[in-house]
Amino acid sequence: YDPLPVALQLSALALIARGRGRVAIVIAALLCALALLSKLGAIWGVGTIGVWLWSRNRRALGPFLGVYLAASGLGFLLVQLASEGRFWQNVYAFSSSAVGEDGIGRIPPQLVEMASIAPLFYVLLPLAVIELVLARRGRDITIYHVAVPFAAATLIIALTRSGAGFNHLLDLTILSAVMTARLWMRWTQEHPSRAALVPIAVMLATIASYPLLVEATEEISPGRLRGDILFLDRLVGPDDRILSEDPSIPIARDQVPVVLD
Repeated sequence: YDPLPVALQLSALALIARGRGRVAIVIAALLCALALLSKLGAIWGVGTIGVWLWSRNRRALGPFLGVYLAASGLGFLLVQLASEGRFWQNVYAFSSSAVGEDGIGRIPPQLVEMASIAPLFYVLLPLAVIELVLARRGRDITIYHVAVPFAAATLIIALTRSGAGFNHLLDLTILSAVMTARLWMRWTQEHPSRAALVPIAVMLATIASYPLLVEATEEISPGRLRGDILFLDRLVGPDDRILSEDPSIPIARDQVPVVLD
């Protein structure tokens, strides 16, 4: 569930941005650890906070990293024990299974392919870049500005793997939305005529995204998913073991997945 690690990391950033107390540092570290446990690619949050604390509050950096590493390690250990050792087997087998020599060469075609399914991302990202440049010039960088390059780097790594999809754009899309909101607020004060263009561009991109959202909603509807399971019941018996890329299928059949991806 990709929105979960994004929400956890954004919450950690908000805690660091608003408070410098020890409690905020500990909770932010725990949130980043939970994000990592929910998705192994959820590392831009801890990287952002690490750089932010290094430049603003170095005394808090050690406790933050200590809590983060301890919580992450404990979480991985518990999951490893609960899965009877299968967790590490899956991490080892699939963490780099889709990466090949042409990894970097996969990035441009995958970005082009995603343009048709994520028009909102390609509108928000240029606006976010403009906000980054203006914030750099005005020396009013926030922790959310720092997060954008880290999320972009995470996306680039993900795109070197085959099978990257819209879900990999989610992190940078949400951060770009935050940057776009800040750009609109900036231009509202400095260039009102330019500020009017921002909501128009976002609205047009949202309208273009609506058919895709409807299609995705229909694909994950409970009725359709249940129909897929019923179809599978006619092909395999209740005691048959199946190898499925989607672990939800054997789970729906009350079985432990052979492969967790």
